[in-house]
Amino acid sequence: MSAARNLPSSGGRGSQHLKHDLGQPDGTVGLVLTAGAAGTVTGSLLVAPLRRRFGFGACWIGSVALAGVAVATLALTGRPTEVGALVVVWFCCVSVGGICSLSLRQEVTPEHLLGRVTAAFWTIHFSLGGLGAAAFTWLAQGHGATVAFALAGAGCLAVALAALFTAVRHPAPA
Repeated sequence: MSAARNLPSSGGRGSQHLKHDLGQPDGTVGLVLTAGAAGTVTGSLLVAPLRRRFGFGACWIGSVALAGVAVATLALTGRPTEVGALVVVWFCCVSVGGICSLSLRQEVTPEHLLGRVTAAFWTIHFSLGGLGAAAFTWLAQGHGATVAFALAGAGCLAVALAALFTAVRHPAPA
């Protein structure tokens, strides 16, 4: 059960949405998380051809935007199959975006600085994760998973929109 609580959408509320809001058993939660793992593998297999065809900017921004749409759409779901399909999309997009980001850092960072740059990136990237998880858990408890999913999805879309006004939008921002 503890692994199910870590479903990344909305501070772990995804599995609670399945269990409590949709009344699904632990087995269904496990199947949805398995589907998410399949999404991760799919994203990792797709990222190289997607990046070759569309470039970094389109892949990264597109993956963040599509992930946002998937999370926001969770606010409208009422069936476990819909949740499972959206979790596949979400995990696939996170995989594509993460691999794009990691590979770009490796391409543009001098080898002697790569360890320090990577450590600084992950420190900054995850430093507010605990606060975000607490905030979205509080939001979901007080206002429901629907509101939490909608706001989390909107946040992803805002990041993708902001990226359109930066060097990230270029096919090869290096």
